[in-house]
Amino acid sequence: MQRPHLLQRLLAGFLVVMLSGLILSGLIGCSEPEQSTPSAQAAPIMVDVVEVQPWSAAMSRRFPGVLRPKKRAVLSTRMTGTLETIPVEAGDQVSQGAILVTVESRDVRAAIAAARETHAAAQAAHEQAKKTVGRLSRLFAEGLIPRQQLEEAQVGKRELAAKARRALSELETQRVNLDYARLTAPFSGTISDVLVDQGTFVGPGTPVLVLEDRSSLRIDVPISATAGDHLTSQHTYVLRSPVGDDTYPLRFVAVVPAMEGHGVGQRLRLVLERPAPHLRPGQAVTVLARHDGPPKDVRAALPREALIHQGQLSGAMLVRADTNTHFAILRWIQTSELDGGEEGLVPVIKGLEPGDLVVLNPPRELRSGQRVIPNMVTP
Repeated sequence: MQRPHLLQRLLAGFLVVMLSGLILSGLIGCSEPEQSTPSAQAAPIMVDVVEVQPWSAAMSRRFPGVLRPKKRAVLSTRMTGTLETIPVEAGDQVSQGAILVTVESRDVRAAIAAARETHAAAQAAHEQAKKTVGRLSRLFAEGLIPRQQLEEAQVGKRELAAKARRALSELETQRVNLDYARLTAPFSGTISDVLVDQGTFVGPGTPVLVLEDRSSLRIDVPISATAGDHLTSQHTYVLRSPVGDDTYPLRFVAVVPAMEGHGVGQRLRLVLERPAPHLRPGQAVTVLARHDGPPKDVRAALPREALIHQGQLSGAMLVRADTNTHFAILRWIQTSELDGGEEGLVPVIKGLEPGDLVVLNPPRELRSGQRVIPNMVTP
């Protein structure tokens, strides 16, 4: 009969233990903010600060790109045979129509000689048939031969004429095959690469060499759909040289879909006219897309030296004043993808306002909430 009383006592004890644990955890939780304040109690440190500037100048956006030739052709022969001569090397300049490769063609030359003789014989037979028809026509007019004999001669003349035409077509075909034995330049340009050696046995479609027209260079810049909607011919596009600080104007062509090689997205296509000698296909370059006015969403800019990066986040140490004391407060900000120019300024969309003070080159030991002694630096 005393079992219910025992169960009640156990349940009461369990509740007491649970309540004690909750109270203890609450006390620990309440004490955590107090442990985050030592930075405010630490000795102040001197830091260089700069004022956030309003941004009103035109801006540019940086894109990576690769130089490509205006034209690029991978040339191959339509004949099967051994490469007899390759009179060019990589780097050679060639003119349109220049002979680049010859394929061994003795069999084609022999076929041309045979076709020429066949055509000559067929042409001679046709000429003889024309004379026979002329003679028989006169005899028929005089009533010396029947009509059937004349008609048979006329049919034979037409057959020999057709035979002569077939022989001429065969001769022309073999002459075309001989042209295929000589690979010529389809346009003037530079031999980029020779893919096979002299003496190699090749077949139709085998790549032999690469010809490039470098009179101008093309740049395909991968861009997002959003950027593709804003980049137009109204922008000014500039190429920054991979060697030195030289810049070169670019001509806008179009924004085209990136469909080559199972690509996705879009490409900004630009052209560099009359490139400098040190600019060659395959080089990685930087393209600046400049527009006349400031973007609407950018209000301020801060020096790049004031930025703090943590993973994908960007921030800055903002300096605030409380009576006669200054504190550094970590402020996460949103920066623009646009480039602020040569001054090294980073455009800010959200988080800072013109006139705010930020720490330059924040020391590693500086913590949010710590007292600082600001040293104003003129930008």
